[in-house]
Amino acid sequence: MSILRFAKEYLEGKGKAKEPVAGTKKSPMKKIEKVTATKRSKKVVKRSDINISLVPIVTEKGVMQQENGFVVFRAEQFITKGQVKEAVLARYNTTVLAVKSMTMMPKARRRGATVGKTTGWKKFYVKVGDIHKIVTGP
Repeated sequence: MSILRFAKEYLEGKGKAKEPVAGTKKSPMKKIEKVTATKRSKKVVKRSDINISLVPIVTEKGVMQQENGFVVFRAEQFITKGQVKEAVLARYNTTVLAVKSMTMMPKARRRGATVGKTTGWKKFYVKVGDIHKIVTGP
């Protein structure tokens, strides 16, 4: 109820204070409950399917890592190492020896006066047994 509406009703006589019942110590005004902000719980997303979006990253550093048997992939932020391992095994039909992950934080971007952020993502370094199956394509 807004303050103006409350004042208007009070002046018209609708908002008269109620008398407390004998033996109680309740105030005539209603109690206003405080709404406290709770910590936002992390959204847990479970994916049982292997169809996750793995995008190979082709950069100078990534090509140099291919000499050591690593392939660099970009994926969404909630993807786990186990899901990446299953997806690479299913898509490229090669053994996965190791998976390393990095969380890439969102970057601040602006366009004129509007300020925003890019989405966060994960970078995965996947060490595979046969690199030629991935480099040449599925």
